[in-house]
Formats: sequence, C-alpha cells, structure tokens
Amino acid sequence: MYELLYNFYIQNEKIYTLTNNKTNYIKPSGNQGILVKTQDTEKLEGNSQWKLVSKNIILSATTDLLTYKQIFRNDLKEYGRTASLHSLLAQLPFTKVERENGRSVVNLIQYTTDELPEASLNQVLAFLEEIIAGKYNPHRISSQFSEDSIKRLKSRARQGLKILGFLDSSFNKNEEKMMKYEQAISKVNIIRDGILHHRYYKLVLELLSSASSFTKEEKLDSLVELGMHIVRNSQGENLMKESVARYRTRNILSWLEEVNLIDSDWNVVDKNSIHKIDEFQRLRQDPFHSVIIRLRKERAKQLRNLLGSKNHISLDTFNKEVWNLGHAVLNGEKVDVFEALSSNNQTILNQLENELENASLKYLGNSIWGSGSRVYGSGLTNLSVEDKESIIREAVQLLNDDMKLINKAERIASLKGFGENSATGLVMVFHPDEFGIYNVHSQKSLNKLGYEHHDLESFHQQLSNLKNDVAAEDYIELDWFLYWISLDTGGNSTANQYWWVNQGQTHRSEKQGGFLWAPKQNKQGRALKHHVDLLEAKVEDPIFTYSSGEVKTVAIVREPTISQSQPDTISNGMWEKEGYYTSVDYYDLSPPIEKAEVPEKWRLDEKGPFDRNGNVKQGYFFNVTDDFATNLFHRFKERFPEEVHPYFEHKGDKVEMTDSKLVSHINSYISSKGFYYEKEEVENLFLSLKTKPFVILSGISGTGKTKIVQWFAESVGATEENDQFTLIPVRPDWCDGSDLLGYVDIKGEFQEGPLTRVIREASNHRDKPYFVLLDEMNLARVEYYFSDILSVMESKRWEKGALITSSILPEETIGEHLGIPENLYFIGTVNMDETTHPFSKKVLDRANTIEFNRVNLNNFAFLESVEEIEKLEIQNEALSGEFLHLKDAYDGNKDIVHRATNLLVDVNRILEQIGAHVGYRVRDEVCFYCIYNDQAGLMTFNHAFDYQLLQKILPRLAGSDARVLRMLEDLYTFTAGKRVSDDQLENLVESAKQAAYPKSAHKLLEMIRRFRDDGFTSFWT
Repeated sequence: MYELLYNFYIQNEKIYTLTNNKTNYIKPSGNQGILVKTQDTEKLEGNSQWKLVSKNIILSATTDLLTYKQIFRNDLKEYGRTASLHSLLAQLPFTKVERENGRSVVNLIQYTTDELPEASLNQVLAFLEEIIAGKYNPHRISSQFSEDSIKRLKSRARQGLKILGFLDSSFNKNEEKMMKYEQAISKVNIIRDGILHHRYYKLVLELLSSASSFTKEEKLDSLVELGMHIVRNSQGENLMKESVARYRTRNILSWLEEVNLIDSDWNVVDKNSIHKIDEFQRLRQDPFHSVIIRLRKERAKQLRNLLGSKNHISLDTFNKEVWNLGHAVLNGEKVDVFEALSSNNQTILNQLENELENASLKYLGNSIWGSGSRVYGSGLTNLSVEDKESIIREAVQLLNDDMKLINKAERIASLKGFGENSATGLVMVFHPDEFGIYNVHSQKSLNKLGYEHHDLESFHQQLSNLKNDVAAEDYIELDWFLYWISLDTGGNSTANQYWWVNQGQTHRSEKQGGFLWAPKQNKQGRALKHHVDLLEAKVEDPIFTYSSGEVKTVAIVREPTISQSQPDTISNGMWEKEGYYTSVDYYDLSPPIEKAEVPEKWRLDEKGPFDRNGNVKQGYFFNVTDDFATNLFHRFKERFPEEVHPYFEHKGDKVEMTDSKLVSHINSYISSKGFYYEKEEVENLFLSLKTKPFVILSGISGTGKTKIVQWFAESVGATEENDQFTLIPVRPDWCDGSDLLGYVDIKGEFQEGPLTRVIREASNHRDKPYFVLLDEMNLARVEYYFSDILSVMESKRWEKGALITSSILPEETIGEHLGIPENLYFIGTVNMDETTHPFSKKVLDRANTIEFNRVNLNNFAFLESVEEIEKLEIQNEALSGEFLHLKDAYDGNKDIVHRATNLLVDVNRILEQIGAHVGYRVRDEVCFYCIYNDQAGLMTFNHAFDYQLLQKILPRLAGSDARVLRMLEDLYTFTAGKRVSDDQLENLVESAKQAAYPKSAHKLLEMIRRFRDDGFTSFWT
C-alpha cells in the first residue's frame, strides 16, 4: 500500500502550499524521496534549488495521517519541510482540506462498506432489468423472496443499484435514470457514467493510474490494505475487516474491467480508448450506419461470388461491378447511398434496408473504396483491352490463390493499374475476417486513435489490435468506423464548448427523455442558426438549460447530434417534424439560478443568448463564452452538482478566484508585510468596498489605518507606480471641491486637480481597480469639499449597457463628460480630536464607517518571518459590486433581503425616538453587504448584520437628551437581549460577547457609559 501511495505522490509535477497557494515543484529522486523547490528558489543556480524530502519521512507522515485521521501543519514539525509534506498529503484522493480555528487541516475522508459492491455487475444489472420490467419492487425484498439465499443475492444487487444511482438511499427508484438506461443505444455508457460519479471508484482509478508497474496481486493487496484504513462498516463504527475488504475490492476491480475502465491487467484504460470503444458501439447501433455496414458486407459477399472463380471477367464488367465505389439502383434510378447517409435521407435508407432484408438490392460497384479514375487502367494508354483483361485475370488469380494475405496484397498492388488502395480493398473483400484496407482514410484514423504504424505490415498489426479492442465483427465493419472517424465526425473534439438552450415548456419532457431537439426548418421552410447550431455540440460539451426564468440544469452531451423526427413527447404542431436530436445527461442545479441573479453586466457582455438589454433572446440554442460559463460556475459553485465540476474547473488553466480566496490572499499579503490585522477586519473592508466604493476608516492615531488601505490595494495590483493607488492628503483650508477636482484660472484655462487625473485614468482602464486614499479627510469639513462627489456617486445608472454617472464638473468647464467609473474606490482616514470636524448624516449614510481602535501592544506573532506573498493583478470585476438597486438583488436573495429588512424595521422603531431612523439608501446597502457576504461565504448572517449596525447605524447617533439614553439602552436590548440597569453596566461588558450582535452591543455599552459620565455621547471616541 505504501509503495502505491508513494508512486501516487511522485506522479505530480507541482503542488501548492495550503496556507498561501504557493507553487512547489517536485520531481522523484529514485528510491531516496522527492526533490522539492519553491518559486522563491527559482533564482538559485543548479541543484541548490532542490531540497530532498526523503521517502521515509513521506511515508512516516502518511502513516500519521492514516493513524490519526487528520494532520495539521504543526503535526509535521519533527519531519521538516512541513509545508511541502502537508501539501503532498492533501494530494491523496482520500483526503480533503478543511479549516479549523483558522488553520488548514488535512482530514481523512471516511467511507462506509455501503460504497463498495457486494454483488457482481451482472447480478446488479439483471436485478435492474427485473425492476424496470415491473417484476420486483426494490422496497420489498423480504416479502417477495422466501429463500434466504435469494434474499441475500437481491439485497446485494440492490446495494449495487444504489452505488450506480438507480436507487436512492431509501431504495426509491430514479425513474429518469432507469428510462435513460432502457432507451440508451449503448447501455454500458450509462453504467460507466454511474461508476465514474461514485467517489470510491474514482479513488481506486486514481490510485491504479500510478500502479502500472505493479502485478495484479500487488494492486489488489494495496487497495485492500488501504480500504482497511479508510472504510468503516455501514454504521460507521469499526474499520473494514480484511476478508470484507478483499471480497469487495475484487468486485470493484471486476466492475471496472467489465465497463472497460481498466484492462485485464487492471491498468487504467486511457480516455482515448474509452471514447474509441464508445464511438464504435454508437456507430454499430445507429440505424443509419448499420444499413451501410450491412450493404458493404452484402456487396462483399456478391463480389466474392463474382471473383471467386478463375473464369474470364470482362473489362466492362470489372469497371461496373468492382472498380468504382458505385451506386444503388432504387426504383430504376441511380442513388448515391453515401450522400444519402451524409444528408440523413431517411426515405432512401429505409428503401435500402427493405431491399437488403429481401435480398433484392441491386448495386453496381464495390461499396467500399473509391478509385482515382472511373475505369481501370485509364492511364495505361499503350495497353489494349485484352492486355488490361489479362492483368485483371492475374489479379483475380492471386485473390483465389492460397498465400499469406499481406503477400497477396503486395503482389496485386504491384500489377499495372492497381495500387495499395484497390489491392488491399480486394483482399479485404475476400478475407473480411483477416485483412483490412490500407488507404488514406484508414491510415489517418488509425494514427488519430493512437495506433502508430510505418508500413503495411505494422499498419495491419495495429489494425488487428484495434479490431480486438473495439470487438469489431470483421474488417469491413471496422473500415467503415475508420472512414467515419477520418471525416472528423462523432464529436471527438478535444476542447469543450459551452452552450445555452432555451427550453421553455419542453424542459420537462426533454429532461425526462434525456435529449435536446430542434427542427431543421421552420414552417416557412427556412433553416435557423439557433437550431442548426445543435450540430456543433460535441460529446461532453456542457449546456445551461433555461426555462421559466431560471437556469435549471446543466446538461452534458452524451452522443453526437443525429437527424431524427420530432419526439412525440414534445410534438405540438408548431415545427416541421424533421429535426436534430442530441442525447444529453441532465444534472439539476440546487436551487436553480434565476436570471436576475446573473449579474447584468455579464448578460450585457455576453452576445449569445442575451439581447442588448441583458434579457434572454427568443431562440433555442446558443454558444456562450468560456468566461461567462466559468464565471457563472464559480459564482454559484455550491449549486452545481459535483458531477459537472470537472467541466468547469480547469478550463484553459484558468485560476478560480472566488471572493473567499481573494480575501484570503489579501489577508496573507498584508500579514507578509509585517502588519497585524484580524482576517475578519480584512473581510469587512472587502465587503464594505464591494457594497459601496466609499469607506471611512476611523480610530486613534497610529493604528495602521493608512497602511491597511495601502497594502489592501497593493495586494490586488494597485500601486503608486502604476497609478492605480493615489494618496491625497487633505488640507484644513479646503472649503470647496476645487483643490480636489480643479479650477479655472484667471486665464480661463482649466487646471486639473489630483482627483480629476485619477478619475480620467480609471475611466480609460475600467478593467482595473483604482484606489484613492483621502488621508485625514476630516481636517476640513467633508461636506464642503466632497459633497459634489457624493452626489455624483448617487447618480449611477445603467445606460446602453454601461454604468455611468453625472459629470463631476460641468462639461463646458473641462471639455468632456467625466463621470465616476465603477472601478474607482474612495477610502478616507479620520481622527476625532480638537483639530478635526464631525461628519454629517449625509456623509455617514453614504459610507461604511470602520473603527480601528483595537490595540494589542504585546502581540509579537506578526513580527516573525513569514513567506513573501506575490501581489495579484486582478480584474475590477472581482472587487466591484453587482447591484445598483434592491430590486436588482431581490429575486435571487429574497430570504436575506427580508431577514435584514425586518431587523432594520425593528431598529428603526427604536431610532424614531430621536428622529434618527434610516431611509431606503441605508436599507439597500445593508442588504447588499449581507448578500455579498453570503455569496462569498465569509461570515454568518448575524456577524455581517452586526458589522452593519456598527458601521451604518451607530455612527449617526449622538446627543445629550434623556431620549438619547433611552434609545441607546433599547438598542442594547435589541443587540444583546438584555436590559441595561445602573448597577450592572460593568457586568454587561463580558455578557456582551455572547450577544447576537456582540460588536454593536459592546459599542453601545461604551456610548451609554460616556453619556452617564459626561452627559453627552457619540459614536466617536
């Protein structure tokens, strides 16, 4: 087992540290261990870059994991290289990385014996057929069988059906999946799909991919031993015993072998081979292809009869019957059957099938290969008809002679007028079970499928291997498969595309049937692109299915699109009957994604299924960009079933940067600079900027207000050097906006202010975030110099797909319309002392006010050396908010909006005592903050709402009236659930920590104390 796991480790080329996602490159060093180097050592020369982690240490750490079931980085201190070791353990397919108390921990995934099969696959599928036929009810095994042995057999088979997804944990039938299985052309695809979606089977396949050098017994023993460490009984109490582990692991390997996921030596079959087998089975069972294959076989039989004697055959007969690809004669007319196939002409193919059935088909030509000329020997002008017929007789003689087939083909190919194409085609006609044609199509396809060859002999050896791999009946059938592959049909595209389908009322029927269907023409006889594009969908392409205002499922293309009449389940008389049919697997989104939840900007930027207003177009099938698809996935990842995650996660090596990952990066970056802030403070600053790009940082001098803004900006690529970060010190003599924005001088020329320059720069680069730090912003009265900017901020609106505002200055003054772009973020730092000015409610209502008064002088942890973190160059989209108005957010976030609003209604009742209640703007922004928090998964709802009480409500409160004290006491009761009395104020400080909203409760106690001590209170210290 340990050798298997070590082999698994060394197959990786790079791993990522769990604390900061930093790249470590690794390479094996024989049996000594693994060599590791980090990005930081890249600049070193030669072998000094690489550090050895010994094999003994790696396996000791693995033993610790299997013994203790979880490993923190600190648990590996005795071994050294803790970051690399921790990351290696996280690569194992039976581990998961989680967070506990702010630290990364590698936990062992616990499996149960219910996830390992007791029955053979044949027994399971036999029971499935019986259930589908209505013979047995999977709920009532005990009452349907009297013999204990039969009960046990059926119970084991039933457990296998749970593994495959045909039954749920309560043995209820998955009717949709059973219907797909019953209707599937290739049932093995459905079974294989069920196996590949099961986590324990995926684990086994991942480990087997590293075990190609092991014998079968070594593979079995390794997997058995591992199972005894990670699999418990069905009650989850005791680990699996060896006898159970061996029996069930053998069953797993048998299942995998039967569906061609592993070969007879239990080596993993590559996806190419699986695809090849699937494609062959699909082609064999497709009614169009089966007619052509039957025709070719029948025609080969007729040609054997024609050429099977050594009698004379005329040149004319040879040209008509043998030399050309030929045509059928139907109703007295020539018909090109291959053109009929490519155009899916159902009428002609039905006629062909009937005449083949009745043995009455008239066909002229070989039906297998084409020739360069219409007649034999067209270039042999010096030969008479008799000379040509003599050569033909020699070829026929060779065909009938008993000799090695490859020699026979080479001898015929050497005759004048013949070549390898015709010669090997004739030999295949005579020996369809032993020999295949050697031409451009077959060579191209064989290479494409991974069977390398360099001459006729090696070609034929590889062709024989392919025939065995796909279990072709003969070479005539195999040749048609190769010909079809050479045309680049069958959906063997290497890069998946993403699609969007508008299903409307047909969603339910199409989902139940496992298909998509579009007509070839509308009632006016016109082909529409949004229907014809269904032909472009390739196997494994993901499709977003949209109906009733929401994306309900992701469908994965199972088989290439074919021509097929409109299924009865969606027949409504609105469309022509002939159409395109695509088999797909549907995976439910839980819950579905409502259209309003998809950011309007994404819809406006995406041309496919959306119009210029961001609404869904009329039409059926549309291509969508990779960016749109992957952004949608990452925004709503928790709603996507795990089965479809691989189709989105590594598209184009695109790094997923969710809000939570971005916040973690920002926090790590700030820590790496030697500054200490709680991660919670970074999360709050992030959410505040996302909610509204105007934030006020208050607190006593020296608490790092300026630095957190500087490092926050730098962590996402905004620096003074690239002009994305600008610090503007506020002067106490500012009395209007001219010092910021600019003014017209005595010459009548406009002199640009520092903020105007930033606004213009940000407007020209809207994909990047820009930060303006107004340092000591209340040294002057904010309302005097900043009120115009605040008003312009509130004028944001969507216009023709772009977010715009009013101009910061009259256009006649600056010669252009210059609004505030959505990628510009204002942060002001403030101190409250005798040199500064207070804020009006107009300012406070428009900002989140964050206090930095926490001081912990004896904390030295942040001074210890930490790894340097590289800054990220992010797009503004990662930081900007998506909502302008509450109605934009409401449809997809009703629960949060109602919950936050109901709480604010309660708060407003209390604030009304002094006329300090808040309006719609504050309500909207509190809701936005809570929604963004929920989307990012950063805090609990109560935690987020606590920050909003503290930052949006409490800064507005001040006074010396007795009503102010009553209001503060009532607010405390709201936050903590307790009343305030004179004698218990000090006692409440500790209990405030247990309040529903502890930060606000603590601040309220502080404000109440100041009122009682001084007769006046405010939010500001």
